[in-house]
Amino acid sequence: MFIGFIPFLSAAVALLLSLSGRDRAAGTTWWLTTLLVAVWAIHHGSHHIPQFATYGSW
Repeated sequence: MFIGFIPFLSAAVALLLSLSGRDRAAGTTWWLTTLLVAVWAIHHGSHHIPQFATYGSW
């Protein structure tokens, strides 16, 4: 699933912070990335509920 550019950028920053040894900032940025991905998935997924309702398993 395409998660968008901002969460990807946030994950890249978190990775760089992790590699540079800034543990507190890296941890905060990883949590922010997780939150952004969750919000995006819920937002994006909500637009597909009518599609999912037409599937046989639903």
